[in-house]
Amino acid sequence: MNCNIERQLWSIPAMAVALWAAVTVPANATLYSDSLMFRTFDQSMWSSGAQASWNYDSGFFGGTWGGGIANSSPVNFGLNGIAGGANSLITPYIAPILLVPEIPAYTTPRVPPQQITPYVAPQQITPFVAAYTTPRVPPKLITPAVPAKLITPAIPAVFSPGTPAVRSPRVCAFSICTGGFVIFPAIPSVQITPAIPAVYFPAIPAVFSPAIPGITFPAVPATYTPAILATYTPAIPSFTIPRVPAVYSPAIPALYGDTRTGGSVGVQTAGALGFSVQAGANGGGLSLTLPYRTTLNLPDSYFTGQSYRVSGSGVLESNASIDVNAVSVSAKVNGIINTTNALSGTGCFIGAGCSTSTSNVNVPTTVFAIAELDTTQPTPLKVLGLHVPVVIGEDLPITVGAQTVGHVTITTPTNQVGGSVNGNTLSLSSNQTLLQTTADFGGIAQLALGLPVDVLQPSLEIVGVATIGGTLVNLQGGINFGLSQDLSFDSVVNVTLNFDRDIFGRPAGSNDPFASTGHSITFELASGGDIMFMGAPGRLLSYTYSMDPDSLLTNKMSLSIDPLFAIKAGCYELTVLAQSLAGQCGFEQTYATTNLVDISVYETSFKVAGFNSVTLAAAVPEPETYALLLAGLGLVGFFARRGRTERG
Repeated sequence: MNCNIERQLWSIPAMAVALWAAVTVPANATLYSDSLMFRTFDQSMWSSGAQASWNYDSGFFGGTWGGGIANSSPVNFGLNGIAGGANSLITPYIAPILLVPEIPAYTTPRVPPQQITPYVAPQQITPFVAAYTTPRVPPKLITPAVPAKLITPAIPAVFSPGTPAVRSPRVCAFSICTGGFVIFPAIPSVQITPAIPAVYFPAIPAVFSPAIPGITFPAVPATYTPAILATYTPAIPSFTIPRVPAVYSPAIPALYGDTRTGGSVGVQTAGALGFSVQAGANGGGLSLTLPYRTTLNLPDSYFTGQSYRVSGSGVLESNASIDVNAVSVSAKVNGIINTTNALSGTGCFIGAGCSTSTSNVNVPTTVFAIAELDTTQPTPLKVLGLHVPVVIGEDLPITVGAQTVGHVTITTPTNQVGGSVNGNTLSLSSNQTLLQTTADFGGIAQLALGLPVDVLQPSLEIVGVATIGGTLVNLQGGINFGLSQDLSFDSVVNVTLNFDRDIFGRPAGSNDPFASTGHSITFELASGGDIMFMGAPGRLLSYTYSMDPDSLLTNKMSLSIDPLFAIKAGCYELTVLAQSLAGQCGFEQTYATTNLVDISVYETSFKVAGFNSVTLAAAVPEPETYALLLAGLGLVGFFARRGRTERG
């Protein structure tokens, strides 16, 4: 039993040494974590090594009417406001009209007197009143006599009772008497209250009204109204009224003349009006900066004939960026005009007849440059074919004499730096408005074509009091031209392992047989691979990170051509005595910004070259580490052998 304890005690330090050696030496794998930086400079954004680009021509967009450029079916319209005729009945014949009929002679009859009011006899107003004496009124008892009345009876005086004297009793014995002494003396009677006599209410004598003697009134005679005599109208003698002849209006003969009055306007129009846009881009370039955080898992020891899984991962960090050198851009906005117009007006007034004026204007199909932008030129802007100095981003007016007929603003493409990271994809988008134009198309067309003002805006005078003003073609508005670019780079990182002897490998998880790859093997970092040594195990010397040739850059470009304008053609306005009476256009149309937007002009994907590689040395265990491991294993084996020997 002591021997077993001794063997156990001896085995403890050996096991401790072995465990220490095992912990000191890496167990299964080595984890490499590195921060890398991949860069490439001045690469083409079009395709690998190319500077070619794109050109775009929008063709015509605008408004057409009356058959368009062919003028095949002109629009006819107008206003007919002429009434009456050249020899019209103005007023008809009016026959004589009886105004007052004949009145014959007439004798009036005699009118005798007529009673107006009858005789009115006297009428009694008041009757006779005889003399009258009122009877005597004797005195009359008003209140009877009231005798005296006892109010309170008489009250006699009140006396207190008197008290006799009190004596002691008299006692006699043997004829001897004693006592009879006054104990209390007598108390005489005393008056307490005096006597009160009776009280009586005094007697009230009777009251009588005085006697009224009789009164005699004299007689009153009767009264009457005066008599009213009858009244009569005077007699009217007869008389004779003379005859009055009938009265007639004179006859009015019929009246004829020129009754035409008013006016008419006629318009015939056809044509086309609008723009075309030409654009192109070339040159430019880009640089990529791609910081990566990588992790690589490798076995720390190898044995002949065994396969080992190599894996890793890589994350593109958020400070990755694309540095874009701006492309050179050319853009041209052309005006396109074609029109055939006929304008006529007629005015008529009663008695003055009618007058007609006409105006005919034909402009063949003409294309003229409104504004041109070429960022490769020292003076990048042309207006109506002439180079003009302009400050980038500021408004430039287009003038015809003292009249401003348009505006131009240019912006040149600028370099872009930055981008956003999503997974291992780096993206950068830009959208820049390069050319903005607004114009009074009629004014610019007149300037470009050298037309007088009254050609596209004629005015017709009619009979001196009416005017027809015409606007044959007019466009108000313009075009904004912009360039959008979307760049995205999908990055893939490869890793190459370099050994001191031949290695055999295959893709991770593959069932393909291992194939010799020489002293190194390359695989995609995120996918990993399997490796094997056929002879003696080798040692990892270094590992190299590189950007995979299949990493693709995608370049998409599109144009934003935003028209915003309104077209009117074949318009007139009728004015009479300075008052506008009517107006109309043969064609009207408005174009909004949704007509032509975001036109894809270029898209390509290609492999970007020029990236650097990053080579790092592998961490190799020191010889002391292997010595400690072997020593620990030897001690464990020694004590195990010794234990078996002692037990035997």
